Amino acid sequence: HTDAVMGLSWNSVHTNLLASGSADKTVKLWDLPTEKCVHTFMHHKDKVQSVMWNGLEPNILLSGSFDKTLAVFDARQGASAEIASCAVAADVECALWNPFHGAQFLVSSEDGKVYCFDVRALGKGEVYSFRAHDQACSAVSLSPLVRGLMATCSPDKTVKIWDLNSGKDEDAPSLVCQKTMAIGGIYDCSFSVDDPFLLAAGGDKGILGLWDITEEQNVQQAFSNKVESKKTSGDDSVNVNVETEEETTEQPKSKDSQQQGNTQKKKKKNKKKK
Repeated sequence: HTDAVMGLSWNSVHTNLLASGSADKTVKLWDLPTEKCVHTFMHHKDKVQSVMWNGLEPNILLSGSFDKTLAVFDARQGASAEIASCAVAADVECALWNPFHGAQFLVSSEDGKVYCFDVRALGKGEVYSFRAHDQACSAVSLSPLVRGLMATCSPDKTVKIWDLNSGKDEDAPSLVCQKTMAIGGIYDCSFSVDDPFLLAAGGDKGILGLWDITEEQNVQQAFSNKVESKKTSGDDSVNVNVETEEETTEQPKSKDSQQQGNTQKKKKKNKKKK
């Protein structure tokens, strides 16, 4: 990149691939073994703040920019990739896929709003949107272990806990609880991948904060029966509706398997001779 790198995302399936977004307005795809950039995508017109691979469709990449747009595309197609896009009202702060609903992603923006989009119907606008904070909503985190558990944070010094599944799919999440943390304005938050109710947050005082949200009775009431022992594709997994070409290339047989096949053929011939 020729300017600051603002977002990174590892591919959970193709572990040699790393995506990066930059203030130079580009998204780059890196092959780690060769340490080379294999594709550069230039579909944004301003700084790229956020990039994230889809956990259920590992070839699909999401990017969000200060140009107030989100883009979804099949990274395998390189420069010829078809870009599906949508817009929000302010600069994108954070964009991420829902780990329990592979076709939906959430976006937070500089004006404090959070949006939910479905890639199967981007042309219809957002599924829902709501104002999460009075100032910028700097980050969103979805628990990988608890269905519907979402946290947002802001420079207003608060972290808020939301229930995504409190109503119908098109309903905005309901606020469960909130906390003012003594770490200054908050610019990032993240749920633990091991402890379903442990949340970390980072503030502008250079301090990290940890919050066991089960200390809030409302959290126990809302999520006690929604903990997943291990996140899999599950019954909510769906194919992302971005046209892709199926890969049909067969894996080459190893020498051991070829030798085994030749041995079996020889045995059959010997049996026929007898």
